[in-house]
Amino acid sequence: MFCDLHKYAELTIRYLLLFTAEINDQCCKHMVVDFLEDTGMACFLSGCRTGQVLHPLPTNTGQSMSESQSCIQRNSINYTLADRTRSNFGVICGSSRPDHKNYIDIVQGGRDMMLEIINVPLPESLFHKIMYSSEKNIPEFTFDDMCLIAMHLFPLQDKAGIIVYGMCAHLQKNLDLVWRLKMCGDRASKNNRSDKLQRLAEVVFDASGSTNSFRQLVNSNIAFAIKDGLNETAETIAKDNLSGHLCYSVGLNELSIGFLVKNLIMTCSYLMNNEYILVEKFFGRANGFSLDVQVTAIGMSLEKTFISNEMLTYQLIFLSQCGFLSSKNIANVTLVFNRVMSWFYPPHFFYMENLSGVICDSCAIGFINSMPEHVRNVKAVLVNQSMEMIDFFFRGLLYLKYANYAFSIDFVFPCHTRTVKILDSAIKKGANLSFNEECEHILVSNTTGSIYLSSITGLNEVVFKEHHEALFELCTSKGLLTIRHAYVEGAVCFCTKASKITLDHVQLFPDSEMLFFNENEHISISECEGLMDLTPYIGTGLHLLKHMKIRVIPIRNTSLNHTELCNINIYTSIELGSKNRSVTLRNIITEGRAQVVISGACNEIEIHTCSCSIDVRKVKSFHRIMICFAENESGTVDFVGEVVVYKLDVRNVYRNLHKIALLLTRFKKIKQLQFKSEYGVEYCEKSKRSTYVAELFAPRKKAAGGNTAASPGRSRTKRRGAQSSVSAKSNTAANKELGVMLSATATNSIKRLDLTFDVITRHCYRHFNKLLNLEILKVVVQNISGEFFDSLPRTIKMLDISETLRHDKNRLPCCQVRHSYPNSMLNMLGVLVIDEIFLPYISRISHLMPALRILKICFTDELLPGFPVPFGKKLQVRSLIVEITEKLTCYPNIAVLEIYCSSLSRYIDFESLRTFVFISSDECMQICPSSRKILSREQRSTH
Repeated sequence: MFCDLHKYAELTIRYLLLFTAEINDQCCKHMVVDFLEDTGMACFLSGCRTGQVLHPLPTNTGQSMSESQSCIQRNSINYTLADRTRSNFGVICGSSRPDHKNYIDIVQGGRDMMLEIINVPLPESLFHKIMYSSEKNIPEFTFDDMCLIAMHLFPLQDKAGIIVYGMCAHLQKNLDLVWRLKMCGDRASKNNRSDKLQRLAEVVFDASGSTNSFRQLVNSNIAFAIKDGLNETAETIAKDNLSGHLCYSVGLNELSIGFLVKNLIMTCSYLMNNEYILVEKFFGRANGFSLDVQVTAIGMSLEKTFISNEMLTYQLIFLSQCGFLSSKNIANVTLVFNRVMSWFYPPHFFYMENLSGVICDSCAIGFINSMPEHVRNVKAVLVNQSMEMIDFFFRGLLYLKYANYAFSIDFVFPCHTRTVKILDSAIKKGANLSFNEECEHILVSNTTGSIYLSSITGLNEVVFKEHHEALFELCTSKGLLTIRHAYVEGAVCFCTKASKITLDHVQLFPDSEMLFFNENEHISISECEGLMDLTPYIGTGLHLLKHMKIRVIPIRNTSLNHTELCNINIYTSIELGSKNRSVTLRNIITEGRAQVVISGACNEIEIHTCSCSIDVRKVKSFHRIMICFAENESGTVDFVGEVVVYKLDVRNVYRNLHKIALLLTRFKKIKQLQFKSEYGVEYCEKSKRSTYVAELFAPRKKAAGGNTAASPGRSRTKRRGAQSSVSAKSNTAANKELGVMLSATATNSIKRLDLTFDVITRHCYRHFNKLLNLEILKVVVQNISGEFFDSLPRTIKMLDISETLRHDKNRLPCCQVRHSYPNSMLNMLGVLVIDEIFLPYISRISHLMPALRILKICFTDELLPGFPVPFGKKLQVRSLIVEITEKLTCYPNIAVLEIYCSSLSRYIDFESLRTFVFISSDECMQICPSSRKILSREQRSTH
């Protein structure tokens, strides 16, 4: 919320949502939305778009109301103006509150803004329920809501988990509705498919099994916890597999939606205590759905103690005769035995038709080996099992775990071993552990000694260093290979078994080499030494030294990747792979004629403190180039070929302006230009930078207009710890050189300019009006005056002058009230961001900003200053954002913030506000402008 105000400045079209009328409404309602994403239902609304666009109406041409109305009708709005005159109008700008306007007001108020009309086939109440819903605010749907959702929102694309949770909650509370839907589904025919109940039944009882079906969405997004009368709980998802699921707790006796459950995990005692009610709850509603069941803790009592052989036999007989497990709706049954030491079992038990697997956790060898041949999926989980005994486990797949174990003999794990985990152990000298290629997961952690894996990856030997982070992990199902703090010997060929490879503090033995292939999509190499063939990524091999780093990261939802190279001296040219979409170069040095050749697919480069030559002739255009120069002026960056770039971001410009001026001759069609300084601004702590703001509000003499100074009692704060990045002399020279750069032809195309590397003076800002396409400007200025505002181009849509106090406390800003006010109108300025000290001045010139809609004020002191007496008309804006340094979580109510509201209301017309928000580093608080009550509080996103 309000994290990026630039998008509001660049806004050219808004969306007019027309809702269907509700039963008791005399007219339909509508809402204006700046961005469809703000509603949380962007996919649904995009599907409702028909391309109807309402252009702004002329305001000074004498157009009559009837002509305006006919204009609207020509744009295919199927509602009369009279029906819409007093409709509910809500603006979504991060968040909003409703107001009442008619179409003419909306269109004329937008000036050059177009409105796209979207007919939403939902009433406003339901739309709001879904829009404002969250994991902590699950909507309560009515029957009509359920039918409308089934009719218009399925298949779900937005907020799927929250919506199906709300629907499940309604079905759970209305057993009669579940029966009606079931009977409706049984009587389904083509003649009544338009009926809303029929449509809801089709959605709820969709047995297709597709990813978008209701039942599949329920099981993908919701984890049910079903508690019985003895407080035992059955689950639908194992705790280890929970990932972003919504938790739904319900009593077994009250369960009405068991037919929606796809997987059920319960203990043997739970099943024995609830056999008949389970049949009723899971198979009494729908016969078309199957259920997978896992029965755990066989061999244990309800108190989780181990039981006698007689009791175990009783459990096995029960399971073999259980009516619930033998139901035709049960597709698969998995039985989990715990610590069963018996060598005997009832033979007829294992002839369950739907028995799909048996897991034996720390059970006796005889019990495992006695499993009949027709039980094919047998897993044996063994802990610290001696090497001598493992060969006797000839039945089932082995999952082995060792902790604090000492291996003293040579051993080859048998071919039916699937997992081996060795933790905090020791492999004694002379003991060789080897793994078969059928082993799917190998994990060796914090273990000394060596292992042999030649049959898997070409690794002859891995010798672990004595380090607590020493690690080897191979997981073929996840395509994962990780080696940390180890020596490696062999000609290693990383094949398709390992798509993600991590090497950290790995040293290759002499005559060893690692070869990478295109199938290795994700690699991370750091603090490694040895020869590595990286041809798929950089076109050649490298002998890596310890300080070098290389990373290749796949970009989500594409076949492309991001490449990062760090601390490498390049003596022969390297060429990035054809799949490279973006690249980061850190401390790269090219020697002689060597170059870094960029592939044609690349559209983004980040360059950090490099001295290199970069060949970009294969690239048509870049979306972004970021160049971060070294503070000590070392290093140069040379581009071979013409560079067309949309966004140019330059860091640490001081002492490097001459290099930037030279580079600008190579850059074409720049739309966004940013100059920042990482060592002068970004590293200063915000809390320290704000210390001197009180200096601005010390008592002063009366100004020319007779305005009183700041309120008495505000003492001057002692200056301490000034963070001045350069001297005033250097600043003046830099501003002059920067002004010359802004006058160059290369900057004519700039639409967004960010100059926050230091304070900008008139030597620079007087050139702003030469940037004829400039729309967004962010600068650090010490003085705002009529001259500054007159230098701004008329195309400006957003102005941010809020960084002055944060940047340099020695340069305290001021407003040159005594001098002239601006003479030029800023008719397109819609978003303004200022420090609090500038508010009195801005309020006096607000008439020069008729399009101003959003005002953000940044307070940099813990205490609110006493503002001078206001002069003239108050500021009228649609949205007010107040940013403070203190954490809002410290304020349980609005009382503490009232001092801000009272002072701001002297300059801002709160009646004009549609949105009033306080933000801090931790939270966002929305406040009603009229009542000053807190409407909502949300944690602020950090990205």
